[in-house]
Amino acid sequence: MKSIAPLFLFCMATRCFAGSLDLSEFQSTGNAPIYVIDGDIIYNNTIDGLTVGLDWSSSMNAATGSLSGEGDYTISGSVNSLAIDWAGTIGANMNVKVAGSVVRVNGKLTMSGGGTIAGYTLDRLSLLYTFSNFDLNPNAGQMAGYVSLKGTARLLGRNLPLSLPRTYLAIDLPDEDMNGEWDSTGNWKISDIDATVDGKGKITGTGKFAVLDDAGASYDIIDQKISGTVKNGVANLIAAGNSKATSKIKVILTYRESDDQTVAKKSSVSAYGQSRKF
Repeated sequence: MKSIAPLFLFCMATRCFAGSLDLSEFQSTGNAPIYVIDGDIIYNNTIDGLTVGLDWSSSMNAATGSLSGEGDYTISGSVNSLAIDWAGTIGANMNVKVAGSVVRVNGKLTMSGGGTIAGYTLDRLSLLYTFSNFDLNPNAGQMAGYVSLKGTARLLGRNLPLSLPRTYLAIDLPDEDMNGEWDSTGNWKISDIDATVDGKGKITGTGKFAVLDDAGASYDIIDQKISGTVKNGVANLIAAGNSKATSKIKVILTYRESDDQTVAKKSSVSAYGQSRKF
């Protein structure tokens, strides 16, 4: 956490004088990360005789944590001794939540396309991958959990049911710089803070919230309104998105004037479907 200059009000005895909030930026603490899955997700593996290749571009909603994307897939190998060769497009619809201390992904990949079975051309191919409790491992740059597949292939006027059993697998998270590391660091900040405190200790102002990638660039910048109060030497500050769509993107700081520090476990951050106390 970046040290914050002393502080909100100048007090003498029990009387406080209004002034500017002496805080231009607040950087995240190490125990309150907010992770973003944004960029290309590439997966290649062989499961039960099928070689599966997925390549899709993901993006996250900063307010809800919903994860969406689109891309391409290929599947080749054999099912019930029948040779297959399929390809098509992907649509992703997932969500990201915090379960205890773990960031977890659940959702579905829908696939459509075509190809052949035993040399016969399919009339239609529809597949659905279901992702269950994919937990993020920031150190490994992966998410890992269980996936199952169900679908239908229409061939020569008949529908053929398709399925793969629930299988454990790990998927590398986006590595846009191709440096072997996941782009998201979990770091975030409030910047461009412009706030004042009135004679009654009421805080008002504006700021900007951002989660940063490994190069320090922002995935998104959220305009925020700042409110709060100062009482008995403790400042309670809330920085929340300034629109209905972003109002749940929020940082709450409980801050002591006496030692220039946040109060442990009394502050929090909420964004990208994740909430952390610090």
